[in-house]
Amino acid sequence: MAVVESTIMFESWIVPFLRFIYKDKHKSSNKQIDKLFQKKIKNEETDEDMYTPVFISEIIERIVYEATGFAFHLVPEYISLKETITLRNNLVHGKKKDAVTRRQAWNAYDSVKASIILLTNIYKNGDNSTSAGGAPAER
Repeated sequence: MAVVESTIMFESWIVPFLRFIYKDKHKSSNKQIDKLFQKKIKNEETDEDMYTPVFISEIIERIVYEATGFAFHLVPEYISLKETITLRNNLVHGKKKDAVTRRQAWNAYDSVKASIILLTNIYKNGDNSTSAGGAPAER
């Protein structure tokens, strides 16, 4: 449960956090922000446009960068978080049948905590020019 709950915690935190940044820094409207977190698809039966939420991977790889200018997808915190999300998906979708180890559970918690701290500090300090490790924040 620790892996699933850690991932849910991050997903529950990141969207309101990014919405806040878009309102605060970009002066975006709620309607503009809503569109960021939705993907337009065609309903094959009615040929009408429908909207579905974007995947968490798109949020952390594209929307975080667009909102903050920080290349989160290039830092170690992202790699650890991505491993947690992959493990969560494998558990939820039945690809992983054996129990999560104590180490995996702690890693899940730690990866989410480190990601939240890093992204919060990037926002607070306004420093998006380098990653935590000092690498240039370029795509």
